[in-house]
Amino acid sequence: MTKYLYISDLDGTLFDKTGYLSPFSRRNLINLIENNILFTIASARSLTTIRERLGELPLKLPVIHMNGSWITDYSAKNEYYTSFLPKETVKAITEIFIAEKATFLASGKHVHTHKPFCSIPPPQRRNIPIQEFIDERYQKRDPRIIEEDFAQNLDDKNTISFTLVEHSRKGQEILKKIRTHKLDKDLAIYPMGERTLHGKVYEWTTVQHEHGTKGHGALRVAQQLAIPPKNLIVFGDNVNDYSLLEAAKSHGGTAIAVENSTPELSAIATFSIEHHNTDSVIKYILAKENLKPV
Repeated sequence: MTKYLYISDLDGTLFDKTGYLSPFSRRNLINLIENNILFTIASARSLTTIRERLGELPLKLPVIHMNGSWITDYSAKNEYYTSFLPKETVKAITEIFIAEKATFLASGKHVHTHKPFCSIPPPQRRNIPIQEFIDERYQKRDPRIIEEDFAQNLDDKNTISFTLVEHSRKGQEILKKIRTHKLDKDLAIYPMGERTLHGKVYEWTTVQHEHGTKGHGALRVAQQLAIPPKNLIVFGDNVNDYSLLEAAKSHGGTAIAVENSTPELSAIATFSIEHHNTDSVIKYILAKENLKPV
């Protein structure tokens, strides 16, 4: 019997409209895992926020987080892969952000303690959406949060990604400067959504290493588990899932877009399934494995 490796995005794909697993998906996903179905996730989220959303889920396989820049087990006790940005690239991007008075976050690991960090700007450099994010992280008592001038002590940090949070025109101008300096040749840049506040459209954009993608992550996990890439079945909905679907499809696997996917993602999918709010990912896996819902 063919053994498949299923890898799903979370927000807009596996999660329902509340941003969590529905009771049906949770119950049946646990049953799938207990039946030794190979399943894991690939998310733009940090492992911290993944675990906040998934809770006590018995995930056995490596988890792909931060868009593929970090692969660990669900407990974070074992680390399998990290994709750090080169120090000179971090310095150059930081200088551009500071010069443009940009509002940004930076995430990675401390060089000496190896603990994850999420560097937040001091109050005078925050905008409304960043402040909302910070308030929510403090409320959750996120141990990664550090308020600092990120440009200080760069040598003490291994940086995985930047998140630029700016109103659309300013954000695009800053990204243009990164491209003008040819810093983007080794980067993956993902628009992660926008939000209108007080008449301004704010865009969230992540900047990370070109090897830190969900597609690279999926192939690494498949290799680690000795699963042929043609047996990959992946699910996504947004632009940062493009590499995930492309990796599966280009290796003979199955690339599945949910109904609510962006047009670009739907165009490269092997086929599409129903809207994410209908438990479509879990229903597909159950049918593929010839298992009845519980």
